[in-house]
Parts: sequence; structure tokens; C-alpha cells
Amino acid sequence: MLPFFEINTGVIIIWTVGLVVLNFALILFLGTKKGSAARAFALASTLIALEVFLVSIQFGVPPQGIALYSKVASLTYLFGFFIALAFLYFCMVFPHNTKVPDRTKWFLFVFAALVYPLFLFTDLIAGPYTFLQPDILTFLGAYQWVWEIGPYMPIYNVVFNGFFIAGIVLLLKKYFAETNSIMRKRLKYMVITLIVGFAPSGIFSIFLPTIGNFEYNWFGIVAHVGWVSVVSYSIMKYQQMNVRVLFTEVLIVGASFLLFLNIFT
Repeated sequence: MLPFFEINTGVIIIWTVGLVVLNFALILFLGTKKGSAARAFALASTLIALEVFLVSIQFGVPPQGIALYSKVASLTYLFGFFIALAFLYFCMVFPHNTKVPDRTKWFLFVFAALVYPLFLFTDLIAGPYTFLQPDILTFLGAYQWVWEIGPYMPIYNVVFNGFFIAGIVLLLKKYFAETNSIMRKRLKYMVITLIVGFAPSGIFSIFLPTIGNFEYNWFGIVAHVGWVSVVSYSIMKYQQMNVRVLFTEVLIVGASFLLFLNIFT
């Protein structure tokens, strides 16, 4: 047992989700070319996996670990912001592996660099954090915390959701402008998958905590594994990944499983 951290059922479940998401990210990264939409989605999936791992830490922090929880929770919001940026970047690249202008990349990078201190060093987004008796998450054996909504949280929600909406709108514009029937079909299914996939996270992990309901925060995190799996599978199928990549997938799954066993044995 680490100081101020305990492993419980909730931690194990969320870790498992993170490993599955990270596994898909590695498969896409190793099996596709630089600058491709698959690489862009691999970046977003990696950030999602890291965010999931941060949430797993939150589930294992007891009351005396409030300092640790505060930092980890702030990092979780920060990674959520980075995920929104990575998602927008993916929508710019998909489906033709479109090269994104350097000035756009720099804008996204500088924008992220300017706002990250708000997450890590202030309570303007969320906080302070308070421990709540784990009656809500008793079935997970996890510790439950609540937090106050900072004055900048509405702005965060607008920006966070704005990046996702901008990405969906961009994909829709590409759909209506596309003349290739196969590409139109890919774009249509991608839009549907992303909207359905992001809905649980947006509702349970962003909207409900904003209005003071923390009971289902965990569900939005677990839901990541569903839509990431669907999108990753569709990309792998389109890329027609070869036997070498599939062999790499098996190795990664095996390594993830061995790591998982090593943690709890």
C-alpha cells in the first residue's frame, strides 16, 4: 500500500479501462504512418488513457490524502482539456490524412500552454475538494470526493464542449462536401460513433458534477472503453493492418495482462 493510496474494486475497474484504451492507442500508433488520422486518434486515446489512470488514483485516495487528491483532480481536468484539443486535431486530419497547417498546430499548443496554470495552481476551475463518506460508491469499495465549482468552470465547459462541437461540425462539412461514397459512409459512421461515444462522458463526468451530482461520475470514465474500441476497430479495418501489426497487438495485450497481474499479486 502506498502512502495516501489504497487499491480497491473501483481502482481495479478503472485501471482495466485505462489499459484497454492504451492498448488500442499503441496498436494504432505502431501500425500506421506518421501524420495519419490513425496517429491523431492514437494521441487522443493516449490522453484518454492517462486521464482514466488519474481517475483511478482518485478512487483510491482516503481522507488524509486530500493534498494528493487535489493535484490529481486538477490534472484530470487538464487532461480533459487536452483531449478536447486532440479530438479537434483528429477531426482536422480525418479521413484523408489532411496535413494541418503549422500555424494551427502552434495555436493549439500555445493555447494549451497558456491555460494549464489555471488548472494546476488555482481553484478557478474546480476546488477545493472535500471527502464524502463512500456511501455512493460502496459497491465499488472506492473513496468518494466532491468539489466546489470554480468561477471559471462555465468557461471551461464552453471551451471543452466547443472543441468537440467544432470537430463534429468539421466532420459534417467534410461529409456533405465528399463525393466518394465510401468516404461519405466512413464520415457518417464516425460522426454517429463520436456523438454517441462522447455523450456519456459529457453528461456524467462534465455536466452532472457541474450541477453538484457526483454519483455517476465513474460511469463516464468507464464508457470511454466502448467508443474508443469502436473507432479504433473501424480505423484498423480501413487501414487493412497486416499480420505484423496484429502480432504486435497480441504482444501488447499480453504485456498489459501480465502487468495487470503483477500489480495485484
